[in-house]
Amino acid sequence: MTHTFNKKRFWLIVALLAVAEVLIIGLVLQWRYIFPSNEVSDLYKKYAEVDGVDATYIKGYKVNDSVFVDVTMLETKDSVVWDSLCEQLGILRFSMYPKEYKELMSVDHSFGLRHVIDTITKGPRREVIKNLVVFSHLKKSVCIFHNVNDSQFIPIYDMKLEEITY
Repeated sequence: MTHTFNKKRFWLIVALLAVAEVLIIGLVLQWRYIFPSNEVSDLYKKYAEVDGVDATYIKGYKVNDSVFVDVTMLETKDSVVWDSLCEQLGILRFSMYPKEYKELMSVDHSFGLRHVIDTITKGPRREVIKNLVVFSHLKKSVCIFHNVNDSQFIPIYDMKLEEITY
């Protein structure tokens, strides 16, 4: 029994294989955007599903031409949620500041800084991680710059100072 060559079936199979190949390549290239769990900070994972908190993670945020850092941004509109967030992140609540500081911090573009240093032990070695926390009580937002080294601190600070002048 001999089979005749069917052109329509052949080209249909070739087209389906080509479409499947394009879909697989597209999925591989977009994998980290579709399933970003390995690419985000633990802080983002913690607050991403919290009601009242808008969490954003930016990998490789451009501070200037030579400084790129990972940033988690948390923002809320609710004062109760903001106070809870401040407490969890070790930020002094607005009501705790003296009157003079409250006036300064009530100005648009005002911000506060806090350096957080964590020591993590991984096997026989200890790793020191420095995070820079920049917050605004007025906007009820906080940016955590992850694993900031000493040479990155000044450019981040300068960037925030430039925002004040605008």
